[in-house]
Amino acid sequence: MYLPKSKYKPAKYTQGDKLQFSDKREYVGWYFETYQKRYFTGKLPGSNNKELFLIEEEEPKVPRFLSDEIGPLLEDYDKKYFIRYILLDTRNGKIIEANKSKFDYFKKFTYIKVIELKWDLSTPIENVMVNGYEYKGSAYKNEQVVLQAKKQIPEIDSFITDYSEFIIE
Repeated sequence: MYLPKSKYKPAKYTQGDKLQFSDKREYVGWYFETYQKRYFTGKLPGSNNKELFLIEEEEPKVPRFLSDEIGPLLEDYDKKYFIRYILLDTRNGKIIEANKSKFDYFKKFTYIKVIELKWDLSTPIENVMVNGYEYKGSAYKNEQVVLQAKKQIPEIDSFITDYSEFIIE
């Protein structure tokens, strides 16, 4: 193959993530691009160049509006809290709990109401009286967080009913 220099771009190197042969094998090495947006092996046009094809990127998967299995990590217990991500689809009233990435995806939709709850993991769980002073337990604190969230998502108290969930004594 002969091409004048004005008909192809300078050679580039690929690590196997951009181009492949027609049989879908990834190509690692030098390649050049022609004025027709075609790709060939090698640094310069010649008789031994093989045509390459762009690796098509998979479409990102759209998350489904389903609850995720969530829970605190070990470092969250050290911090004594973690963030819970709650979403409400206002079209059908469905409430889910999601991970951060699903939360970030769905919060851009106007029909989705979202809320982040700072869930207390500290002990004691129940309120405790010490020297005539009542110390509020984590279950009470979490209940108050849910009551505050009720202003935005009125049905949340039917979704979260165990205020001591995830707390280890």
